[in-house]
Amino acid sequence: MTARKTGLTRRNPSEFGTVEVRGERFRALYRVKGKTFRAPKTFDTRPAARAWLADQEKSLRGGTWIDPRLGAETVGGYAEDWLTSRTDLAPRTIEFYRGALDRYIIPKLGSVALSALTPAKVNAWRAECLRDAAQRHAEPEPSKENPARAWAITNGVQIAATGRIPRSVREAWEAAGSPLPDAETRANRGDGSAAVAAAYRALKTILATAERDDIIAKNPCRLRNASATPVKDRSPATPEQVRMLADAMPERYAAAVTLAAWSGLRSGELRALARRHIDLEEGTVRVERAVVEVGGNAATFGPTKTAGSRRTVALPAFVVDELRVHLEHHVDQNADALVFGTATGAILTRHWLGDMFRRVRQTVGLPALRWHDLRHTGASLAYSVGASVPDVQKRLGHTTMRAASIYAHSYEETDKKIANRLSAVFGSV
Repeated sequence: MTARKTGLTRRNPSEFGTVEVRGERFRALYRVKGKTFRAPKTFDTRPAARAWLADQEKSLRGGTWIDPRLGAETVGGYAEDWLTSRTDLAPRTIEFYRGALDRYIIPKLGSVALSALTPAKVNAWRAECLRDAAQRHAEPEPSKENPARAWAITNGVQIAATGRIPRSVREAWEAAGSPLPDAETRANRGDGSAAVAAAYRALKTILATAERDDIIAKNPCRLRNASATPVKDRSPATPEQVRMLADAMPERYAAAVTLAAWSGLRSGELRALARRHIDLEEGTVRVERAVVEVGGNAATFGPTKTAGSRRTVALPAFVVDELRVHLEHHVDQNADALVFGTATGAILTRHWLGDMFRRVRQTVGLPALRWHDLRHTGASLAYSVGASVPDVQKRLGHTTMRAASIYAHSYEETDKKIANRLSAVFGSV
């Protein structure tokens, strides 16, 4: 039999794609966003090639298209590759994606082919996650911490974070009725909807990359507000409450409450401050690093949350005065000595700071106030003396690099004005 001439077939303008003749076989191809995609195999007949093109057109229109070069790659495989390639992410951000993948995405969607992931399947996955989260919340969550140790920490008993529990502590815990921490743990962990929203947000971000790279035609995560985390209505602390909280803290950490509330520094930024970052003459604190605590590893120093978070914050005069006294009594003269480290000079962990603050807020009658709310307090107090939104965003390190460059020329003067106004209005509190 005479072989057919190799070349492009004459196509009907109304047909999707093109069929090429290759000897005795047929090859199908089409173009999407300026890129050519070919079938991974050739076909025996023209109708078979045309049927493959019809399937591709249908998936494109339905939003389930996947690059034919990838075959049946699964959601789990693609997500793992995506996370491995994201070397630009901060350690805590990587931990967030890792948790979302391990807990919600891979167990339920990991084996699903990207080409089969439709909006309906994504919505069903989210609904299942919400049901599972609600069920977990309804059941007691076993504490990972020894209840005697948890009781001791909550009640201010000096005890190491790990190791053998002293007999005196255990006997005191038993005398108190052997209380378990589950009730408070369950009350504070919410109904799980925030974690599901975060997982949905992670999946949406991963699939957005697949869409941008033409691996899928359209991101199937389309449910409105599914990525939004429910926000609890929280009120910032008043200046009087900040003073009460600082006075109730152990003396070594009283100034940490004051600085957090009046500067808006994040917890990790505040705990990473060294003596060299404090300029008492200028009345400023320089943020250039943060404490990083990931996956149970020892706390260490790392970069700030974003490049825009590296900043110098001007302080009200009364805060500078308190810092001066704190540095004199609690911080070594070494330039690298931590401003708010432990008594031995080690990094103060998020766990220990949280335990201290939980006891203090109960003492002063503010049980719902979180440490992070002190950052919100800093923003509210700045707004209350007339600071603009861009000024407060820069003060708190909330801006992107582009926004930071826009306001960089005026930041030093305006931030000093914020500090001066805060000092004038609240210095007598």
